[in-house]
Amino acid sequence: MFTVVGRDVTAGMVPHLVDQPGYDFIVASGAAIHGHEMGTEAGAKAFRQPSGGVVEGVNIRDAAKKHRELDVALKTWGV
Repeated sequence: MFTVVGRDVTAGMVPHLVDQPGYDFIVASGAAIHGHEMGTEAGAKAFRQPSGGVVEGVNIRDAAKKHRELDVALKTWGV
């Protein structure tokens, strides 16, 4: 059994999501993945890119400096 989060979920919410249900959850996001300006693959990457940093305590804005897909997602939808 997994917690599923969806509806208006964006990559900028990953740190908050990890704080709430923990690390075992499924993201059911459509628009923030398929609506990414660099395409669907980039949208999916943007969700994965902050996850390792969140575990290590890296700020999501610092992670975005290393990952273009995440940077674009944060500029589009915010944190």
